[in-house]
Amino acid sequence: SVFVLTGCPAGHRMVNSDEGGGFSAEVQRCAACAAGEECVPLDRQACTRCTPCQPGHYKAFVGTAACFACPPDTYREAAGAEELAACQACPVEATTRGEAARVSLHACHCKPGYYR
Repeated sequence: SVFVLTGCPAGHRMVNSDEGGGFSAEVQRCAACAAGEECVPLDRQACTRCTPCQPGHYKAFVGTAACFACPPDTYREAAGAEELAACQACPVEATTRGEAARVSLHACHCKPGYYR
């Protein structure tokens, strides 16, 4: 008889296919997501693949954690950031007004008395 992996702990993706995409009982395992990725289950289904961190987020290590929000006064436009340094700083004398996970330079507002 063949046992089939039906789920993994939070933050893991389910691997149960060979390189050709076919089911393989021998390769079944739960795997942590790479840096720049997270595993988010959809509709209470087991997570089967890791997806890139959303814009405004990053993850700097292989592991089961979700992606982290870029801190206030930074932004990240593209998905899949693998380090905090990928969150770009707002220009000098500009701020996100305390908001994290910003996805555009437009989220950076000039402080009073400054303009761009």
